Amino acid sequence: MTTLLEGADGANALARPRIALRALTPADVDALLAPPGPAAAAAQGGERRGGGTGTGVVPDEVLRAARQRHRGGCAWFWSAPCLFVEKATGEVVGCASFLDADTPEENTVEIGYGIVDACQGRGLASRGVALMLARAFAAQPDIVVIARTAISNRGSQRVLEKNGFIPWGHAHDPAEGPLIVWRRAREGLGQ
Repeated sequence: MTTLLEGADGANALARPRIALRALTPADVDALLAPPGPAAAAAQGGERRGGGTGTGVVPDEVLRAARQRHRGGCAWFWSAPCLFVEKATGEVVGCASFLDADTPEENTVEIGYGIVDACQGRGLASRGVALMLARAFAAQPDIVVIARTAISNRGSQRVLEKNGFIPWGHAHDPAEGPLIVWRRAREGLGQ
């Protein structure tokens, strides 16, 4: 069964939500990682994008990591990749997941997200992240969500700022270089 969320944690970006959040099930992930065919297309709600495995929206490595975390004992809620589905068209325009969420009981999860190139610049990432925050805070009100952005990725930084994240530190990634680490707690709990 998939989960659709249409509200948010009071985020202004969702005054009139244009997208819904669809959490993939373990069966969806298995179907998407299977060779192309009808089951994979049905798992993402329609026609497959891209070639090979996956959706073309959710990278295969995200699907495999979700499956591995779940098989390793992480609750599916914290493992599930979530699709951003545009309400007007039913089109999958992006995705997000909680990364390294093996121990959410430690009150911290990291979010990763992306939007299809053709859909960027329309506020959909901001809305999708707001839905993911609502999902996390509904499940565990005292959780702190972190994110990392490349210093040069101003678009992603704006997505986080619009959702109440604050810069919290710096890190370095061998592939992306210097990163900004962001932090967001539920409103009223402090940063």
